[in-house]
Amino acid sequence: MTVQSGSSAARAARAARVGGWLLIALALLHLAMTTAQSGELLMHLAERGWWATVSGRPDASGAREATIYWATLGGFALPQLVLGVWALSVGRRGQRVPTAVAWAVTAVILVSLPPLGVNPSWLMVVPAGFLLFSAHARPRVAVTAQ
Repeated sequence: MTVQSGSSAARAARAARVGGWLLIALALLHLAMTTAQSGELLMHLAERGWWATVSGRPDASGAREATIYWATLGGFALPQLVLGVWALSVGRRGQRVPTAVAWAVTAVILVSLPPLGVNPSWLMVVPAGFLLFSAHARPRVAVTAQ
């Protein structure tokens, strides 16, 4: 009996790379779109300076600034970008994405997206699927008669 397992590791690494590139692309797309849509307000914030620009007050006076902050720098896009670079690095080394990481990313996506309704953020399910595939890819066993 012969066992072939090299192709599984290659598939897992390829899935990690694809998932990483998709995470990077979606993070950059999100940052570009939110920046383009709120450029005037971001310029206003930049003019005010970096320190204590976004108010933590729950009243309406700082709501626009807080919304822009959480949609760009304070949101999930930057950690998503870092996660994408990490997954790409894992795949380039020929490794699998750890199962716990793949499921944690998937859980965050599945819990955080439903309140948003139908929008492009649901595309995040695709890289999550690639990370899960990378984490759970198993060796193919080929049995040959001797």
